[in-house]
Amino acid sequence: MAYHLKIHTGDNDPFTCSTCGKNFSSARSLQWHMDVHSGKRPHQCSQCGKSFKRLSNLREHGKIHTGERPFPCSQCGKTFLKLSNLKDHVLIHTRERPFGCTYCGNSFSTAKHEKVHSGEKPFTCAHCGKGCSSSSDLRKHTRVHTREKPFSCTQCGKSFTFASSLMRHILIHTETQPHPCSHCGKSFKHLTNLRIHTEDLPFTCCHMLLMWKVFLQNYSQQPPSVFLPGKLTRFPTLSLLKKNSFPTA
Repeated sequence: MAYHLKIHTGDNDPFTCSTCGKNFSSARSLQWHMDVHSGKRPHQCSQCGKSFKRLSNLREHGKIHTGERPFPCSQCGKTFLKLSNLKDHVLIHTRERPFGCTYCGNSFSTAKHEKVHSGEKPFTCAHCGKGCSSSSDLRKHTRVHTREKPFSCTQCGKSFTFASSLMRHILIHTETQPHPCSHCGKSFKHLTNLRIHTEDLPFTCCHMLLMWKVFLQNYSQQPPSVFLPGKLTRFPTLSLLKKNSFPTA
């Protein structure tokens, strides 16, 4: 009751962090926040050894190993580990792109694109010095050096560096084809294959049409010669695109 009364009195954030001065509404929230400064990660995954600050984060992480994906898309049936991932995915069907880039004027489903233009990469790899635009990208990149493959298939035991690679692999063991063509009804296991089938090219830069967002990011940094006005050459993999389009120096 006393905690609830703070809503009416306006005394909503009486607990202050002595390190950074940020205020919190409860002692528990303040205690959770203090872990940010201490770096403590007391909850460790028994499968891969990854540690977390909170037990709830560990439980959510555990779904990666069990294959549990409780959030299905009502449009195509694809399932997701997190609700936030589902919300991002739904934008594919609605074609909603609420984030406008102040540099190139294009719109995107997330706010991450602007870092392509700004070159902001504040997270540096301790192994090779490479800069990354986010802490999650840095964690993924670090696995290249450690050769860590924490995501294992429960069907065949094969391990993967990234959760997304495991999710794509799992489709090999199932007959699921969650991406149907709205024109002919043919279904595909992967969204990439559906886009090839429908010639859906949602990403543009300098009036060029690009099929994958990663192509757009590379094109924005160094316009490749292969994308000529009025002519679009597509490649099935990013490595093949780089070999044919980008300078290696």
